[in-house]
Amino acid sequence: MKMFNTFFDCLNVRSLWDGRNTRKENMCPYTSAEDPRLTFLNVEISNYLNDWNQQVTERPGIYSKAQRASMLLSHQTVSGVKISSKSISECVRTLLDQGASYVLTHCFNQDPLEQHFGHYRHKSGHNNNPSVYDVQNTLTTLRAVNSQALPPKRGNVRRGVVDIDSVDISKLPRRKLF
Repeated sequence: MKMFNTFFDCLNVRSLWDGRNTRKENMCPYTSAEDPRLTFLNVEISNYLNDWNQQVTERPGIYSKAQRASMLLSHQTVSGVKISSKSISECVRTLLDQGASYVLTHCFNQDPLEQHFGHYRHKSGHNNNPSVYDVQNTLTTLRAVNSQALPPKRGNVRRGVVDIDSVDISKLPRRKLF
């Protein structure tokens, strides 16, 4: 539990003050390429997962393959954790070497990207393999809809100001076919 708590703390650095305010060193911003947390992410978490796998494999007793598998994380999860931890540690090192004064790892996520491609799948009738034509049409639709969106009256999110009087709803001329 401690290992994964440290892992998540290292990946959830949200602000310059969270580490100080919560008294958790692992939640302080990364300011040096020699930070020991980067070694933890790059080496120690991978070794821990490999040791875990080895201990379950060599565990004495008569266990079925399914029982041993239930003692481990799935191979997809293990691969994902290893890839994520090594990628993030290298990105942090690169950013700090390129002149960034600090790095907040909470900003490293793919949620906006997944949401963006989720729109493509949704507009294509839940098609997991949309064609280039489908993506082009969906992109055009999303741009048109977003440009006409009105800002919310209440809430904590504001969009660009839209002048309702300047919205043109006239029909566009059709393209002439060859």
